[in-house]
Amino acid sequence: MIRGFLNVVLRYGRPGRGLFGKCDAYFGTVEAQGRGTLHCHMLIWLEGHPSPQRMRDLMLDSQKYQEDMFRWLESIVKCELLGTEAVVAEPGGVALPRPRFGDDHPGVYPAPSVTELSADEFDNQYAVFVNEQVKAFNWHEHTDTCWKYLKRGDRRDDAHCRMRIDGGTEPATRIDEETGAIVIRRLHPRIACYNDVVMFLVKANMDIKHIGSGEAAKALLYYVTDYITKASLSTHVGLAALLCAIQRTDARFGESFYADAERNTRSALMTTVNSMLSRMEISHQQVMSYLVGGGDHYASHRFRVLHYGGFDRLVDREHDEQEAMHSGSLSDDPTRANAGAIDGEESGDGGDDSDEILLLLGEGSIGAVSQQQDYIMRSEDGPFDGMSLYEYVGMAEKITKRSESTRMARRQQRDAVLGRRAEARGAFLPEHAQYALVVTTDC
Repeated sequence: MIRGFLNVVLRYGRPGRGLFGKCDAYFGTVEAQGRGTLHCHMLIWLEGHPSPQRMRDLMLDSQKYQEDMFRWLESIVKCELLGTEAVVAEPGGVALPRPRFGDDHPGVYPAPSVTELSADEFDNQYAVFVNEQVKAFNWHEHTDTCWKYLKRGDRRDDAHCRMRIDGGTEPATRIDEETGAIVIRRLHPRIACYNDVVMFLVKANMDIKHIGSGEAAKALLYYVTDYITKASLSTHVGLAALLCAIQRTDARFGESFYADAERNTRSALMTTVNSMLSRMEISHQQVMSYLVGGGDHYASHRFRVLHYGGFDRLVDREHDEQEAMHSGSLSDDPTRANAGAIDGEESGDGGDDSDEILLLLGEGSIGAVSQQQDYIMRSEDGPFDGMSLYEYVGMAEKITKRSESTRMARRQQRDAVLGRRAEARGAFLPEHAQYALVVTTDC
């Protein structure tokens, strides 16, 4: 289904425009719900779409551009049944109940065929069919999931629904005067946003959102990509697996563990990782998806991973440390004495402020990666010294010096023929843990 969506609806890599426009790129992650069913969260980049700030400026400068943008958005994002022309009210403020169906669920209704009907007949049956699907799949009723993260003292009501279906409506698409964000027309208080063509094709619950502000872009990027890195092993299960791995290592090596410390340490780590991975639970739908060639994500390009949370905490604690130094209170707080520690130095509380280290387990080798170290201790030569964090993560790569020598020999021969400029090289600062092993290459 996802491949069909990419090929038919988005038409990525194919001539012509897709349903939403010319698709430049996409990134989607697959998640299993509590019941095991799979669903995909996907980001789509469109060719020619301006940045959020540029789009905001264009809409403020040109009334026609604003009207065209609103018209385009309303053509692809629906928040009401097809044919609805006025706001649907909820008498007495009571939520409208979702329609109930008989023996046959709308999901099994046969879709009208454009080849068997006249244009007018198809349009009429199309609207009826889509509306039945929307009532079945996108008409929201509050459940326990809506208040999954409810704080103590908060009420289980519309205002605290984490799906943000609070009964509110919008008679027309507008620009929020305070935030500058686009607020899409919503004529029905209980129907989640959908696209009618996609609903017609997939007959399933869906949501669609236009990313019209920088804040929304960052939030949705984090929301979607978080699924690909989300830990699926609970803490107590992980600790039990770790204890099992330690016990197996002791039984295997006993008193001779330190006789060959390097080999045995590597074996202990591999035993730990394998023990933890063997206790991860996945649904049978995920298993079948992998067996038939599916995966946990779909991407048009190779994307680099940015561990934003670690950098965000690093900036926060450095900012707090600077403020404390200016106020003269830093020395009075022993817990912040090593707040900026990186790579093996003790941190004040040993909690979330510590640097994030990733272990790379290769065939016969184990490596450690720290993006904070890589960026902070990057080469002081150009162009690396002037790169922002975003540029560095996206444009620089690490390779061993042996691989670099082999690559340079090949590229010198090729570039001499093609007349290409050699890519920039640079070494990490001597304080970097991998200074003697790797170099950075500007891609």
